[in-house]
Amino acid sequence: MIDPKGLLIGNYKLIYTDYGLLKEHTTFVRLNSNKSQSWHDDNVRAIGMLLDFYDVYGAIDDPFKLFLRFSEVLRNGTINESGHDPIGLYWPPRSIQVQQKTVSHINALSDFLIALNPSHKKINPLRKSTQYEDMLKWAAYCRSKNNSFLGHIKGQISDIGVSRLISVRHSLAPLTQSPKCFPKDKYTDFVTKGLKSKKPFIHLRNWMAVHLMHFAGLRESELCHLWVDDVIGIRDGRTIRANITLYHPEFGIDRFGRKRAKVLASYGLEPRNRHAEKRSTRAGFKQTVVDSATEQPNGYSSKIYFFGEGSDVLFWNLYSGYLNYLAILKPSHPYLFVNEDGSVMTLNNFNRQYRFAIKRIGLVPGKTFGTTPHAHRHSYKQALEDAGLPEKIIQLCLRHHSLRSQDEYGELSSERIYEMMNSAGHNFREHYASSEMLEIIGSL
Repeated sequence: MIDPKGLLIGNYKLIYTDYGLLKEHTTFVRLNSNKSQSWHDDNVRAIGMLLDFYDVYGAIDDPFKLFLRFSEVLRNGTINESGHDPIGLYWPPRSIQVQQKTVSHINALSDFLIALNPSHKKINPLRKSTQYEDMLKWAAYCRSKNNSFLGHIKGQISDIGVSRLISVRHSLAPLTQSPKCFPKDKYTDFVTKGLKSKKPFIHLRNWMAVHLMHFAGLRESELCHLWVDDVIGIRDGRTIRANITLYHPEFGIDRFGRKRAKVLASYGLEPRNRHAEKRSTRAGFKQTVVDSATEQPNGYSSKIYFFGEGSDVLFWNLYSGYLNYLAILKPSHPYLFVNEDGSVMTLNNFNRQYRFAIKRIGLVPGKTFGTTPHAHRHSYKQALEDAGLPEKIIQLCLRHHSLRSQDEYGELSSERIYEMMNSAGHNFREHYASSEMLEIIGSL
């Protein structure tokens, strides 16, 4: 969206009907510009579904009755037992989670419209809630407050005593298996043989990415926000180990005192989490805990903690070899992970090469088998738990926004966390830093 003066308002998903842009919804979206991309996607999907239903079902004078019928269609779908759909939408029954999200987004827009014009009829009025409903709200509120890192400054619960006339019943969470970790006995083969490429630069890049996910717990999308100078080398005796800080892609202020968004603007770029969803260069960014150990002035950063004595040294070896190729490519941006032509690495490209590498060593790609990029983060978490590290340390290392047991250990310096991680991961060199593996890195 561009304003009349030619200034960028923002990149939003909006709803366009036969009568033009849905102006009230556009205003509502702009007022919620701080929400995540997934929130905006879900919101447009929910409002779009309601409009599609209204278009084919026919006008109903009472908005409440229309919404009641819509909620029933969400629950039951529109296809009858004979496979026929009398209104032509061919919607399957939606899950409890989808129903709840859809109804919630429509409620929010309806409340906004009522605030603009109180004479409008409410699509989903309030009613007095039952004792059971209030009990569930209190339980959810207490859980959120206790798990929050800033739980002591949380606001008060405001909707005790009232509920919506139309609501989606909560269901018991299904029993699920624990998240699958990457097969431990296949890791070495994967990085040395699976990721192997005719182009050493690509092998080094993908090995670095996997190493960060497996031994430092980075999310796949977080790789796309790392810059070359986010990695610094710290001499430790005769070796050099990598020290990495992950900055918020927009608001982070690096060790040079530069704000990320401002630096990117000097390259004619915008933060990748702000790219439109359809752009291949888009990479989301999950809110992380404010890490006091980084001692950053604005708190929009997190220290990256390698698990295993020597895993940070091995990464520095990979990084040093990779820099030699970057010096030749001379990318026109600050990002660490790039393609052969110097352009930024995209998640689609990385995932495609990752799946090919999995198949090359005889494995099947998939969550069920622990052979997806995110499985490495599960492996990292499992390794921390197996080593008996305190819960707070694990949560700091995973950069979870919700921190529990924060009082028991107090404030921990980055040096203290580093010592604990090194001590717990003493067998890293034996399994993952063999002389053979170091020779492979040296040959790239």
